[in-house]
Amino acid sequence: MNSIRASTTDRTGNRRFGFTLIELLVVIAIIAILASMLLPALSRAKEQAQLTSCINNNKQLALAMHMYVNDNKDYMAYPNWGNDQVGWLYDPIGGEPPPLNRQSPQLPYLGGLWWPYVKTVNTYVCPNDYTNTSYWAARADKLSTYIMNGVVCEWGAIVPRTYKMGQFRGDSVILWEPDEALYQQTWGFAGAYNDGSSAPDQGCGVGPYHMKSGGVLMGITGQAYFITQRVFNQELNIKPGPLWCDPGERSGDDGQ
Repeated sequence: MNSIRASTTDRTGNRRFGFTLIELLVVIAIIAILASMLLPALSRAKEQAQLTSCINNNKQLALAMHMYVNDNKDYMAYPNWGNDQVGWLYDPIGGEPPPLNRQSPQLPYLGGLWWPYVKTVNTYVCPNDYTNTSYWAARADKLSTYIMNGVVCEWGAIVPRTYKMGQFRGDSVILWEPDEALYQQTWGFAGAYNDGSSAPDQGCGVGPYHMKSGGVLMGITGQAYFITQRVFNQELNIKPGPLWCDPGERSGDDGQ
């Protein structure tokens, strides 16, 4: 049986044939199949670009860390542990992190010890750190996605001083992206970002900012890399190790 084509007549009286409904449906189906094949690839490319951007952020912050150390006799910037001293990220106001300033986005960062070396607000924020979540709204510190390892000031034990960079082992982890959802579930309050610092276990590990499975870490030598939550949790048991790297304690964790 011959298929029937829809037809029209032009001004000259010639008969013109269009597509049948079946043909249109076939074309639409082919387009849908091609789109379903391309979208995952595009999504992976976007995710990889965001991860690369986050790693670059941490490399810039690592450069700031080293420049600060060079200017301060090898001493590390205070990690904003407890909001009692001016630190790497900000100068506390009334015992709290300074709030964001929509009119002048740079203003809250001006007192931070690393700001003279990295004066770009976006460098402090992971591209996958979304501001439309309840967790973000509950943060006290909204200035950075990254927190500093409290080992830098021995978790508040050597305030206001810090360790020198040269005292740390070469694989020591200095910054990471915490798992604020797990923190809140574990401790009952939004404490992952109550200041600019945390202990690895109290920060409940690294958050699922990238690949839905992990986040970015920055190390003492300036290395920045992606780590899965599974590997991070495994490294929590290594004492001393990259996460527990207290130079003044044999175990590396000072009883944390």
